Amino acid sequence: MNDTLKTIQQLRSIRSFIDKPLKDEELDTIVNASIRAANSSARQCYSIVVLKDQQKMQAIFGYQGAAALVYCVDYNRIQDIATHLGEVNLMSAPIDFITGSTDAVLAAQTAVIAAKSMGIDSLITNGVHRKDLNTIQELLQLPKQYCYPLIAVVLGYSEVEVDHVKERIVKGVIHQEIYHRLTAEEIEEEIETFDQNDKKYGLTTYTQWKTMGFKHYYQWFFQKWIGKQEDKFSPALRTVKFLD
Repeated sequence: MNDTLKTIQQLRSIRSFIDKPLKDEELDTIVNASIRAANSSARQCYSIVVLKDQQKMQAIFGYQGAAALVYCVDYNRIQDIATHLGEVNLMSAPIDFITGSTDAVLAAQTAVIAAKSMGIDSLITNGVHRKDLNTIQELLQLPKQYCYPLIAVVLGYSEVEVDHVKERIVKGVIHQEIYHRLTAEEIEEEIETFDQNDKKYGLTTYTQWKTMGFKHYYQWFFQKWIGKQEDKFSPALRTVKFLD
């Protein structure tokens, strides 16, 4: 296994970081690696806001690290260039948001891999788009149109040494040649796998679901973790004019 594959295999989500800053050159290296990610039509339909202010981090996504990168789906740069040239930048709403989201996520994952290769831990969090949009727009002074804060990468050094890396599901995720739906037997197998505490699957809150009276981890996951929440995603997209 080469060094790149070793780095990918060692990736993990860290939620508690020690009070140790990143060097400016380290942060620059990570950001510059991030923008090397593949993107649609060489447009880079995203923006990255680099944060060092921990109070802002806490307010925006609820975690604090040495630094953070907030990735936004953003068409303002492209729109401004089109306007400057007297062109009409036609935006087809859903597809543009999907394209920008893909660009942003690829850049974020590239940042995570670059950071890990340098011995720097990270957390990708979707806490950004679950927070109040107006608050984030104000804190980061984001444009009100065509700019949607999607995810953030928190960077730093782990407070606790983690002695394991979570396992990943293969059946039902990887398909050879044609799509394969899980059989009833395979479904039962996955449910049992997630119920076993010694297996490194699922969320780290393994013990909660048993004490709450659930028979299976997945029942707790569907009913309590996901829950029946109001869909705030689409209204926020309409606010920044990504949906008609």
